[in-house]
Amino acid sequence: MSTDRRAREALAQEHVAKGRAIVERQRELIARLRSLGHDTDEATRLLMQFETSLAIFEADLADLGVILTCETDEEAKQFAKERGAHVQGGSYGASVHVAGGPATPKRSH
Repeated sequence: MSTDRRAREALAQEHVAKGRAIVERQRELIARLRSLGHDTDEATRLLMQFETSLAIFEADLADLGVILTCETDEEAKQFAKERGAHVQGGSYGASVHVAGGPATPKRSH
């Protein structure tokens, strides 16, 4: 795997790790607010948004692993098509855009 590929994978892993930390911190905040008798509705809605983002980051990381193992750009495009996504770029420079989700680099030089 090229250095650029490893860097993209490391970035995706970092996004997942940060997302997990944010979700955990928000859960702790909600517990603290609840223990003090405060309303937690808004904090809970925010937690749900964080959890949704984390699920997207985790799915992107999983997809990245599959895309990086594709032998050809056509394989990568077929995988993306099956996932409802679109691959842009050519050899080892593709990005996958998932409908309704953020654009996430999936392959690199």
